[in-house]
Amino acid sequence: MAFWKDLFGGRPTKTAKLPVAAAKPAQRPVALAKPTQPQVANPLPPSPRTVQVPNKDRLGDGRPLMLSANPDVSRIFSDPSPASLLMDGEQNRRYWESLDVAAKRNNLAIAFLQHPNAAVRLATINLVRDIGTLGVSYELTNLLGDSDPAVSRAAAVSVWEQEKNDNCTSAVKALRDEIRGSTSRGTTDGLVMGRRKGIRALDLLIDSAPDEAARAAIRDFANREVVIEERIEQVDTTSVQFTKTEQRRQFTYEIYRAPNREQALAFLKSKVVNKQMYYIEVETPEGTFGRDLNGIYW
Repeated sequence: MAFWKDLFGGRPTKTAKLPVAAAKPAQRPVALAKPTQPQVANPLPPSPRTVQVPNKDRLGDGRPLMLSANPDVSRIFSDPSPASLLMDGEQNRRYWESLDVAAKRNNLAIAFLQHPNAAVRLATINLVRDIGTLGVSYELTNLLGDSDPAVSRAAAVSVWEQEKNDNCTSAVKALRDEIRGSTSRGTTDGLVMGRRKGIRALDLLIDSAPDEAARAAIRDFANREVVIEERIEQVDTTSVQFTKTEQRRQFTYEIYRAPNREQALAFLKSKVVNKQMYYIEVETPEGTFGRDLNGIYW
């Protein structure tokens, strides 16, 4: 948001003296203590009939997406020629017209799953279960951490419907990244929940399994993929052995070896790192686990 200001003013000039008979009553010059601000119209507030959501896929010209504040989502998703959710403009009009109905429904689903009204998000979840695109799956996984319990529970049911054949491994990996605060590439791209919400979302997903066999399978996978420090069990760590201290440029590594993951994590839970660029790592047959200033990583 920018502001504009014009400055003006000046000294009053001397007025030539006139004959007394023709003189007019003297007028006191108006003091210009401060430059006046031009009157600028306030920007129009958002229409109460529309809301904006992020245009994550940079559709059209990339501006935010415009949705009805109180939409009839049943009508929208059954419309054979759904209206555009892009802002006005020739580029956006041409882009929307270039999409087939399936692509339009996919974009509508991604947008309405982000709607600020929980009732709209809930209704959308129940209407888009047949759309198995990555974008919709991503939004459904994000909704596992929704503040509205009805929305998060419905999202869990939908995630299971879409990923039942592989026991929700994609969703578990996404929640793993939320919990540890970074992706497998070491970035924070696409992370929206944070650690606490991620843990609650993972618990909900496990509890929402359709049967005991599926619940046991996803719990086993989550226990192998996800480390939640406060849930690490205390076990005997006497078998954990120090191997060396290694300097890698400005980074210092204390390296240990453990016979398994459980001992490595219990050992790391007992350690404290209080300086930057210092790492404690434990090598195991199941991979390397470590601890730094931010906590346990793997």
